[in-house]
Amino acid sequence: MRAIFRDEQKQNEFMRKGYAQFPFLSANDVNHLLAEMKELTPDDRFDPDGSAICRNTFHSSFLDTNADYKQKTYDLISELVGPRLKDILADYKILLCQFVVKPPGKGDLLPHQNWNFVRNHKNTTVTVWCPLTDVGVSNGTLRVVEASHKISPFIAAPFLPNYCANFEAEIREKYSTPITLNAGECVIFDDSLLHWSEPNRSKESRDVMVVECIPAESVGTIFFFDRESPENEFEVLEVDSSFFVRNTPDRLLRRPPNVNGLGFVPNNNELLSEAQFLDLMGKGEDTRNKLYNGEITEDSNGLMDRLKFWKHLMN
Repeated sequence: MRAIFRDEQKQNEFMRKGYAQFPFLSANDVNHLLAEMKELTPDDRFDPDGSAICRNTFHSSFLDTNADYKQKTYDLISELVGPRLKDILADYKILLCQFVVKPPGKGDLLPHQNWNFVRNHKNTTVTVWCPLTDVGVSNGTLRVVEASHKISPFIAAPFLPNYCANFEAEIREKYSTPITLNAGECVIFDDSLLHWSEPNRSKESRDVMVVECIPAESVGTIFFFDRESPENEFEVLEVDSSFFVRNTPDRLLRRPPNVNGLGFVPNNNELLSEAQFLDLMGKGEDTRNKLYNGEITEDSNGLMDRLKFWKHLMN
């Protein structure tokens, strides 16, 4: 398979757990980002009230409606962390940069996978999650379900439920690991890894820098599902960093105009039961091996035949 990390030990750890931790930013870097962030002016003033379409009570640069703020955030973060990521990741490029801020008492985030940012599951995309304050269970740190990456051909897309929607409470209570990090350390995780977080129960803001990275040779994508389409298929749309500056999730209720389409793929998503989830987790190592070794076929658009793969997994 294609290397993700330059360090072989970190590569092996990532493949086993779905994430790996790294020292990343210096104290000066952290202070610089915090100072610059406080000079920026998102429309929600880093304290959303939950009234937006995503009902979020935490700030996310992508969710904000101020394009000038979002561009400045992208420029600020990418300029600082781009050279550092080249030393960690094996030929990846930045697709999205954002600040994620949880004010005191706010910021619950349900278990989910990140969207599919490339069109084939074989190409691993990653999130770099770097707190600018110390994080732990008291202030809403990241929680992950170890080894839940690459267990199914589920497509994560805007405004669709995740496959674990019917047993979210069990994910929270039985299968999750909290990530404790000091400011400037980071965790890099596979975007298909289930993750979530509790509200910030501390008296201080929980500030995090988030960077989305995809293989340098890949085309950035999102999968768009048109609810008014009788075919009920996903259209694979080509996107770049400017797409996430120009758009907010509410604009993805309809197909964004002036975006290049890369083909269609059937919607074979299924909501799993907890028992099915555990069965797939047990097959996870075999699933990843088949995926990376090329035993999972692709169609003429380079899209994985997810229906055949799904039937293989459920047998």
